[in-house]
Amino acid sequence: MDTPGKPARNAGPTGAPALLTSRDNRWLKEFRMALRGGLPTEGGFVGVEGVRLVEEALRSGCRIQGVLFSESGERHHQSLSSIIDRPEMAFPILRTTDRLFEGLADTEHPQGVAALVHPREASFDDFARSPLSVGAPLLVVMAGVQDPGNVGAILRTAAAFGVTGAATAASGISGTANPFSPKALRASAGAALHLPILAGISLSILLAQLKVAGVRTLASSVRQPRRGD
Repeated sequence: MDTPGKPARNAGPTGAPALLTSRDNRWLKEFRMALRGGLPTEGGFVGVEGVRLVEEALRSGCRIQGVLFSESGERHHQSLSSIIDRPEMAFPILRTTDRLFEGLADTEHPQGVAALVHPREASFDDFARSPLSVGAPLLVVMAGVQDPGNVGAILRTAAAFGVTGAATAASGISGTANPFSPKALRASAGAALHLPILAGISLSILLAQLKVAGVRTLASSVRQPRRGD
């Protein structure tokens, strides 16, 4: 059996992917950790679930470790086949039972398709650099946004407005939710996989770097500013 990370198709003798039927299968443990557990795997892969998010992951250019279908979810294979079946998409296609898929899914009514994807790694230069067609960079920085749904919604809205990069930082003792958690990824509609994101950077260091780079910064807050702020 293929092991996580091995770029080969997991096919049975008939050409169809072999059915994973053990809850203790290593692949299913990886998906369970990334989806229901909301944690990156040992290799840094995060879980995306549902047809739309899996399609966004496949189109993002991010590294894919594997795609998993449930028995009933295989009906979605056809709609994704134009991407999955490309020669350069060298990752395992996996199948499991509906019951086991429900046990690892993070949604109440799973669609039966999920993927393990490695978010793009971004440096400050990646974050602050804008495409030549755009001109000056347009960046969004979230500080102290603790709700992953809000983080995802901000990224989705920012992407719609043409933002070229994003960053998350703490505000005082309040950190910002992981933009690659399952809930944040769903709320972002996959936008988090297309943007260069600096996650967990120090706000003071980031602001200093932006100043040196000549990037103008504007701030907003839900709290009334105190005198002297």
